[in-house]
Amino acid sequence: MTSVARFDVVGEHCKCFLLEAHRAQEDFSTFTLDDVDQAFDNITRIKYSQTVNLPGVGISITAYPAGHMIGGSVWRITKDGENVVYAVDYNHRREWHLNSTSLDILTWPAILITDTLNVAYTSPKRREVLGQLLAAVRESLNKQANVLVLADTAGRSFELLQVLDQLAGKMSGASQFFFVGACTQVVMDTVTTMVDFLSDGLQAQMNEHKAMPFRFPNIKRVQSLDAINAHPGPKVVVTAELGLEAGFSRQLFAQWAANPDNAIIFTRRPDEDTLAHSIYHNTAPDTLQLRLGARVELEGEELEAHRAEREMREHMDETAAASDAAADGMGREMGMDVQEEQLSSDDEDHEPYERHDLLAFTASKAGPVQRRRNAVFPEDTHTMDWDDYGLKVDMSRYRIEVVPEAPEPAAETAMDQREDSSAILTALLEKPTKVVEHVVEISLKCKVHRFDVEGRTDGESMKRIMEHVKPRNLVLVQGPPAETKTFAEFCQSKLGIENIVTPAFGRPVEITSGRNIFQVKLREALVSALDLRRAGDYEVAWVDGVMAKGIKPAAPEGEGGDGEGGNGEGGEDADAGSLTSNIDMDAGVPELGVDEEPEPHDVVFVGDLRLSDFKRLLIDEGYEPPFSSR
Repeated sequence: MTSVARFDVVGEHCKCFLLEAHRAQEDFSTFTLDDVDQAFDNITRIKYSQTVNLPGVGISITAYPAGHMIGGSVWRITKDGENVVYAVDYNHRREWHLNSTSLDILTWPAILITDTLNVAYTSPKRREVLGQLLAAVRESLNKQANVLVLADTAGRSFELLQVLDQLAGKMSGASQFFFVGACTQVVMDTVTTMVDFLSDGLQAQMNEHKAMPFRFPNIKRVQSLDAINAHPGPKVVVTAELGLEAGFSRQLFAQWAANPDNAIIFTRRPDEDTLAHSIYHNTAPDTLQLRLGARVELEGEELEAHRAEREMREHMDETAAASDAAADGMGREMGMDVQEEQLSSDDEDHEPYERHDLLAFTASKAGPVQRRRNAVFPEDTHTMDWDDYGLKVDMSRYRIEVVPEAPEPAAETAMDQREDSSAILTALLEKPTKVVEHVVEISLKCKVHRFDVEGRTDGESMKRIMEHVKPRNLVLVQGPPAETKTFAEFCQSKLGIENIVTPAFGRPVEITSGRNIFQVKLREALVSALDLRRAGDYEVAWVDGVMAKGIKPAAPEGEGGDGEGGNGEGGEDADAGSLTSNIDMDAGVPELGVDEEPEPHDVVFVGDLRLSDFKRLLIDEGYEPPFSSR
């Protein structure tokens, strides 16, 4: 099965980074690098507003920006003219690097699937939140303390890094800002090329000033704690592990949690059953028993035992390969001997005929021809040192020597960091190492700040969006049961949405649009005779007829059969008759038959009446309207 996604490249880097973070402190076996590669090989990358038609099922998928993170999408799924909109984790506010969501243009869907995570939450203004965050960072730095900011690798961290980069440019040289992670440089290089995902303001800035985004010159991107610990002054470190379960954030938390002047900043709500979740909700004890692990290289007897085991394993592999090669060579020699014996016997038996005539048989031989089985032929490779005319050519004389240009120092640094980030996990897997764990007791005395930089729509905004979108059916997922029930009651009482489903986690539900839609094929003669009238972007016509499914109507006189039009002289009617036969052979597709003399019907008005259009129509017909259309 192939999935469709928007942020597959950076997502793969993040998964590799998560694997490296866990393997650095434990024997992690939940998934491997091969699992990551296999998962992301099944992803098709598309652009915004690009429609993808799934093969064979008549379903099309279109991605629209969700405004939550780079590559985050609101999906419109179309089937038989019905739209299903999947909108989870979207943001209605415009930010520095992202535009707002495009959910407001996807109106009147048959089914809307959305989340209720922030239904009971009213988010403050973005400027106020960022101002409070910078004030908390500045307070700790003025006390010569450190700040640990919990973010992610490639999602909401870009908005946060932009704000911190501006603050770092205004601070004194004693303070240092870091963005630590094994894949930070790779992610930065990747998102720099994804220009079509960025906000209009950022794209305009790139076009006018020729400046690449996400440079962040005042923030150092590092891939180890040694570079951070080497700086003795106050530090602000943005890490990519939100749960404090593994990686650099857990180690820095163990070092800085006991200092009351230090601060830890949560930029979003952590997942349940994590250390960060208990600290965020003030349920963690004052003294924590924290288990830390580190992967160290083997030494002494352990290293010798590991080498002996590896040599034994390699010796067994070589022995197995040699035995296979010997068996293969023996079979090849036996095949050659059998082939030579057969060829020599054939030469003796076929003296009256040509020696190399493979189709010559003697009449004296009786019985069927015996075919050789498992014949083996020698394979000799001859390397020619000259061309077809016997001239020996020295190809080195025709090679053009290319002198590489000296790269800039910044490019060399970026390349080195990119190679380091991709080689960290490989080095860990190849070197003989073991995990050493120890338990430390930590006093939780540092300041804990919580700021909403998640970039999600709050409850009041969701209600206004629902009033604008007006879905016919609603599916609510990914939210607390109480808040989900409250929001469902609001949509049912205030918006008149009757069919609302709130499925439990992992439980499938069946929901249909409740409309009887049939696929009908029209004859070419009928289509050409319609009196089409424009109604907005569509053209409509009135047709009186009876649909017949699975019944072949009798061919009218002059349309096929043995009538006068059966010899191809029926013209347009003959074509219509042949089309009717093709329609009846189509499985399950009814035919629309039309009466020859339809009865008159009342006038039907389609669309909304606007006085300006009605006034223009009266003027075109020669009437002077007695009213103003303003």
